[in-house]
Amino acid sequence: MNFINFLFPDFKKKAFTLSFDDGTDGDVALGELFDELGMKCTFNLCSGNFVPEDRVRRPEELAIPLKISEAKKLFENPNFEIASHGWHHPFLSQIPASDAIHDVVTDRRTLEKTFGRFVRGFAYPFGDRSTEVYDILRLAGFVYARSVGRSKDFYVPASDGWLDWIPSAHYFDEDFDRLAPKFVNETPSNEKPWLFYVWGHSYEYRAKENGIEAARERFEPLAHLDDVWYATNIEIHDYVEAYRKLIFYADSTHVYNPTLIPVYFNCNHGQFRVGPGETVKIYDLSDYD
Repeated sequence: MNFINFLFPDFKKKAFTLSFDDGTDGDVALGELFDELGMKCTFNLCSGNFVPEDRVRRPEELAIPLKISEAKKLFENPNFEIASHGWHHPFLSQIPASDAIHDVVTDRRTLEKTFGRFVRGFAYPFGDRSTEVYDILRLAGFVYARSVGRSKDFYVPASDGWLDWIPSAHYFDEDFDRLAPKFVNETPSNEKPWLFYVWGHSYEYRAKENGIEAARERFEPLAHLDDVWYATNIEIHDYVEAYRKLIFYADSTHVYNPTLIPVYFNCNHGQFRVGPGETVKIYDLSDYD
């Protein structure tokens, strides 16, 4: 039997992704920090909450929603994904289905029109979700949706688990303190690569005495690691699903990649890269006759 296990791009066993909610003005400094650290990030926006260009944050406010001009400048960076967080951030399972449909579709359409990008990811407001909400998101064209829990692990969602994607840790909690050093210093087994998924809100670093430097202290040890693939949420989804679409011969001697994404894996015959539309020979069955 040929044991086959997927790897992240360039044969890496570890991936790191970020997700920040609400689309507030603290995201601007976060974006600058992540760009400096070589990290990618998904920002979950509520398009119904953008504030007028002349709105000024008062001293007692930790955050206000982004202005459209601020958001457009932030998303000039192709390493930042735009995802939906609901038009007006409602409890989706607690409002009529017609209202929930209107909210998520309006947010997706508005974000795509405003920024000229596909929006395929979602973060549940308040983490609120239900089977009916999963169906609404799926029909509205979303391929993944993130909760606010903590898996306390480095798991990769199953194919049927993308609409209930639970992150590893919040950036200011004890789970992060435990997982981050392990992620940096240890190596996963060949059978199970690690995905470290960290989430939060930008107002949380503003609540700290040293502001953005509090976020820097959390993330800097995770930056510029040669054995880590830094990706947005949608890049993680699309890559993993591309791997799952690989087509193998019944005897697993050959593999075909029907997608547009190059895929990497290892097996008991070595490591392999399968490019878009490419068929690769893994081994010769006659060698084992």
